[in-house]
Amino acid sequence: MESSAPTSPPVGDINIGMASPQLPPAKRKTIRAQDEERHQQKDVIADTTLTIIEINVDKTMARTNISVSLQHCWLEAQDRHPRAVASSLEDEHSSSMVLRGNADPLDVEQF
Repeated sequence: MESSAPTSPPVGDINIGMASPQLPPAKRKTIRAQDEERHQQKDVIADTTLTIIEINVDKTMARTNISVSLQHCWLEAQDRHPRAVASSLEDEHSSSMVLRGNADPLDVEQF
């Protein structure tokens, strides 16, 4: 008995009508080209690292300059008005003792 259903085409003939464009095979890089690519990547990494370091050094120097400037102003204030600076330190010390609970705020002689 013969079947009326169409027979499937042979496996080799399936791709003939539906050929898809293929990319050309990837070219292998020469060792010199690979080395050059690695070298360029390292240059980019080094440049980026250097930029980050420069920014951080600039920020650190700015903070250091502010700190040194404040210390310089403090020392000048001590030279000009030693008693005023000493009394402000005593005031800060006594108020911090009260805040920490190390002193009785009603004990006047302690201050």
